[in-house]
Amino acid sequence: DLDRERRFRKLELIVLVVRVGPPQHAQTDVFGPAYIYHPHGLRTLDGIPTPVHIAQPIYPQAWLEKGLQGDVVVDFYIDESGAVRMPSVQTADNPLLAAAATAAVREWRFAPPLRKGRPVLAHCQQVFKFAPESLAP
Repeated sequence: DLDRERRFRKLELIVLVVRVGPPQHAQTDVFGPAYIYHPHGLRTLDGIPTPVHIAQPIYPQAWLEKGLQGDVVVDFYIDESGAVRMPSVQTADNPLLAAAATAAVREWRFAPPLRKGRPVLAHCQQVFKFAPESLAP
């Protein structure tokens, strides 16, 4: 058992989630719909979540010199405290840009998203457009 535990610790786990369409929720729950925890889209919130801290993606000088450009769409949730949860890349023109965009989103903080005056979990997406000509000094 100790040997098996050591082997397990050496494994690096990667979780890949592929979503097609809006999140799906169980239609039946033994405790009723009041106990189903689900995210709200931006249209159902009292207002667009207010950013408290936004970090910009890091775009190294070497990427600028190479002309590395492209779009990245990051999917994420904002929890009831305003923290970003589970950022994931929906689409990306380049994996380096995807990593930079996701790292930035992880640092973001928001005022708690509200629905009917109560804090809720919100589902969001952000599009990043990396264009060297707009970033040049």
